[in-house]
Amino acid sequence: MNTQEMQQKYEMLYNTMAASGKPENMKLFGHVMTEMMNSAIQKNPSEAQQWIEKLGAIEWKNYLTPREADNIVAEMVPSAPWTREVWNKAMDSYGYSKEDKPYYNSCALFVEMNSLMSTHGDTLTSILSASGQQVPEETLLDAVYRLAVDKLKNESSMVNIRHAYGL
Repeated sequence: MNTQEMQQKYEMLYNTMAASGKPENMKLFGHVMTEMMNSAIQKNPSEAQQWIEKLGAIEWKNYLTPREADNIVAEMVPSAPWTREVWNKAMDSYGYSKEDKPYYNSCALFVEMNSLMSTHGDTLTSILSASGQQVPEETLLDAVYRLAVDKLKNESSMVNIRHAYGL
């Protein structure tokens, strides 16, 4: 089989397993995937790590990998105010929790906070400023954090961060 035929065969087998609803088919698929992952861990650990990170989504309602988060933030227009390193330092220095299982992981929160700042930063700053005075960094960070957490924990929301960004 050439690579295209292998891809088609894999997709057909996956769809058959997924549609069957039979636990024995799911277990067989899981055993084969475990063999593949064990092989990948030995032969290409960095690629295996990326796959494992993607699988982490099963534990969260809103989940992104570090690579996915960085790519999303890099594409924001207007540009996002924080890199992951700057954001982590600010969150740690003010004592904010970066994860709340099962609602969101740190990368989802990082993206959501940057998205709010990219889209609404000027408006938030205007609302929070008292008579035109500069808004303290902690005040703005607190407001953005609270809004992001509200959105990520909203039980009635049909939107999931992975779907919102086409992942």
